[in-house]
Amino acid sequence: MLEERKTPGRERRRDQRFAVKERAIAVLQVGSRFTKLGRIVDVSRGGLAFDYVPMDVVAPETMVHEDEVGPVVLSILSEEGVMAMRDVFIQTVSDRPLISQMPAFASVATRRCGVRFRDLSMAQRSQLDEFLIRGAAAYA
Repeated sequence: MLEERKTPGRERRRDQRFAVKERAIAVLQVGSRFTKLGRIVDVSRGGLAFDYVPMDVVAPETMVHEDEVGPVVLSILSEEGVMAMRDVFIQTVSDRPLISQMPAFASVATRRCGVRFRDLSMAQRSQLDEFLIRGAAAYA
C-alpha cells in the first residue's frame, strides 16, 4: 500500500512520506459541507497530499479559503470503504493545479492539495500509525 517517496531537491517536511499504492480517499469537510474528495497520493505522520477534481466551479478571485470559513476536518477511507481515520483537524498548506500528461484529459481541472494534521488525539495517532504500518508492511 505504501512505499517511501523521494522528491528531487531539498525536502522541507519533517516526517518521512510514503506513496499510497492502494486506493485511499481523503474527504474534507467544513461543518456539514463536503468541500473536497480525492485520491491520496502520499502520507506521513505530519500530513498528506491528495489529487481531486474541484466540486464547485468558482472563479479564483472569489474563492474563499476553507480555513477562513471554519475548522476543516479530514477523514480517510480505505479501498474497502473502511474509515481509517475520522474528523482530523487539518490545515491546508498547498492547493495547486496539476498538468495532465494525457491530452484527452487536459480539460479536466485536476488539483493537488497538501494538508498538515493539527492536534491529533491519541486515538487518531494510533489510527494513523496503523494506516502507515499496514501499508509499509507490504513492502518491508
